[in-house]
Amino acid sequence: MFAYILKRLATAIPTLLIIVAVAFFMMRAAPGGPFTSERNLPPAIEANLKAKYNLDDPLPIQFLKYLGNAIQGDFGPSLTNRDMSVSELILQGLPVSLTIGLSSLILAVFVGSLLGGIAALRQNKATDYGVMAVAMAGICIPNFVVAPLLTLTFGVWNDLLPTSGWVENKGPAEFYRSLILPIIALALPQIAIISRLMRGSMIEVMRSNYIRTAKAKGLSAAQIIRKHALRAAILPLVSYLGPATAALLTGSLVIEKIFGLPGISRYFVTSAVNRDYTVVMGVVILYATLIVVLNLIADLIIALLDPKVKLT
Repeated sequence: MFAYILKRLATAIPTLLIIVAVAFFMMRAAPGGPFTSERNLPPAIEANLKAKYNLDDPLPIQFLKYLGNAIQGDFGPSLTNRDMSVSELILQGLPVSLTIGLSSLILAVFVGSLLGGIAALRQNKATDYGVMAVAMAGICIPNFVVAPLLTLTFGVWNDLLPTSGWVENKGPAEFYRSLILPIIALALPQIAIISRLMRGSMIEVMRSNYIRTAKAKGLSAAQIIRKHALRAAILPLVSYLGPATAALLTGSLVIEKIFGLPGISRYFVTSAVNRDYTVVMGVVILYATLIVVLNLIADLIIALLDPKVKLT
């Protein structure tokens, strides 16, 4: 297994380098710059700013300098947020995105797996059709529709839950109440996807030969599902959860915008609009690293769950 991990890391490093290079040059190719505004700076001041941040160097030189610093963990200062480094901005937004993302992931896995399993065991019955209808609606209806509906229903019309803000300073009870709507809104699409994955996988497993053998031996339905079916049925789900977890952990622009959450996505989009190259690059590197690491973890979990999988 150790050799397999080293092999995966050896292939991950060139992948990350390519992602960093593509993002770096695409940002520079976009019109405008970090010091472009409605009131243009005097040429001398703009030249001094570019020299300070090495933006007057040729692009290949800029890339090599940035890469050398990034390898050492230095992502540079933010070009538009004065007196703030990229690492400080990411660390400031990461706890918010982690809290919302991990909570919504746990909710999505639990509810989606439960609904998918129930639908599979009630295949072609009313329960199955109902669960799949709800799942299709969850997949088709985007977050920017679901989140305002939740806000109107539970916040504006009934005044049951807070509708915006990160109210960490108002006590634990109010803080946890403020998390409910963002977590539900972020988890709903994942619940729909996971339920469909779980249903399809469970149906396939329940039709396999070893499940028929277990039934022939007289095992109860509960024993078959708990000891044999679930372990095989969750394998496609584990594969999906790698990139899904990375996406949820880095937050959602729509959710953070609607509910006024100071997460990573808000900094990312604001920086992209303002051409804050260093912040955008820092978030891209974080997201790419999360995907690589989480996919590796997912493969290792699959190998532990399925003895037929060999890590080579």
